[in-house]
Amino acid sequence: MVVRLPYIEVKNYILSHFNKDIEFRRVSDNTVSVGTTLKVAFISQTVGLNVTVDDIRGKDIFLSHNNGFGIDLMLKGFMKFILSVRSELGDAIEVGSSNTIILHLGIIKQLEKVFESVEIKSISFDSNVIVVNALLI
Repeated sequence: MVVRLPYIEVKNYILSHFNKDIEFRRVSDNTVSVGTTLKVAFISQTVGLNVTVDDIRGKDIFLSHNNGFGIDLMLKGFMKFILSVRSELGDAIEVGSSNTIILHLGIIKQLEKVFESVEIKSISFDSNVIVVNALLI
């Protein structure tokens, strides 16, 4: 089974639930650039990072990003913001050392039923969509 999630739908979901305007751009089959515009005083600066899907193990998705210490700190701050808005995500997002992020999808209550029937095999990126290949079990 293939599920195609258009970037615009993900963007609109994030905007409506978290009030953050995020842009997506494909870099390669397993890497997407994720960016937003930050306003500091009178200056607007676009900040982004490349996120790579490194591995999928069961219900965990292992991601990495190639940006440095400053972006890592901003990412941790953004994750704290997300968790303050959606505390139910608690342990589902793990920001690790060495530019890693682990998504523990199996502990998200809203996904429990999905994972009773579906196993994610791969995630890739096309020009306008996130492509999730999954197996019905």
